[in-house]
Amino acid sequence: MLLRVVRGRPDPDELAALLTVVAGRAAGPGESAGPGESAGPGRASGWAAPARRLAAPVPTPAPAAWRRSLLPR
Repeated sequence: MLLRVVRGRPDPDELAALLTVVAGRAAGPGESAGPGESAGPGRASGWAAPARRLAAPVPTPAPAAWRRSLLPR
């Protein structure tokens, strides 16, 4: 892949950002999305999963937990 700057003088940070975006767009649909990238069409991200909306089960204490709660740690 060859990129050429036609106008301006980008600093190394700007070039790194550009290369990251171009490489991410060039990756095939089989590539996994990294942090901050969208999951792509047809794949829901972990944030949109229906299981996230369910409440976590509340753990029940052991039968003798009240006795152990007075012990020093």
